[in-house]
Amino acid sequence: LIGLFKPKKKNLFLMAWFLFELFYGVFGTRLGIFIAFPATILAGKGFAIVIEKIKPYTKIFFILVLALGLIIFIPETQFKGKFFSDTEKNAMKWFDEFTEKDSNVFSVWDRGHPLAELGKRKVVIDGYFEFAPDLNKRNDSMKEIVSTSDCNKIFIEADKFKSNYFFVFNSAINSRDFKNGLLEAECSFMDYVFDSDSSKIIRFDLKSKPKD
Repeated sequence: LIGLFKPKKKNLFLMAWFLFELFYGVFGTRLGIFIAFPATILAGKGFAIVIEKIKPYTKIFFILVLALGLIIFIPETQFKGKFFSDTEKNAMKWFDEFTEKDSNVFSVWDRGHPLAELGKRKVVIDGYFEFAPDLNKRNDSMKEIVSTSDCNKIFIEADKFKSNYFFVFNSAINSRDFKNGLLEAECSFMDYVFDSDSSKIIRFDLKSKPKD
């Protein structure tokens, strides 16, 4: 929009707004709690300035907005997939019925929250909680477990957070990291307690150290 209108004098507010939105987009997940309210005020002021500037171009702007809306909306109507398959949901619910109440479940970042909700068990990583203690260490341990078939490494990383289960979600089963890592491991302390084409649950027996 700024490029279309080419004001004689550069609008410093719009430039600052653009830079702020760029910064917020990159770091917003963790900063959102603190700057959401001032960001709303700043965005409101920014929109007011933009609306004032587009008045001479209302018809063109309306067509652009309509086209953008169609570009966004039409693919949504065509998409019929699910983020979670029914089997994956059933696997998550399996924890509630068949695992110990004090179980601690490892999973990838975005499966932690639904696991806690559907499985009724503690999780090592929950994507909704950005300020959990040792968050980076938890995520690093998860990546280490996923990408290795070394039994000693898997045991050490799982034991750091006393995690006795690992949940493998649908698309991860065919991913290179999982296939060449965790799913390739054959460890004495590992047992597949739930095994389907779209979900797997691996139990870690932390009382039984890996055999050399």
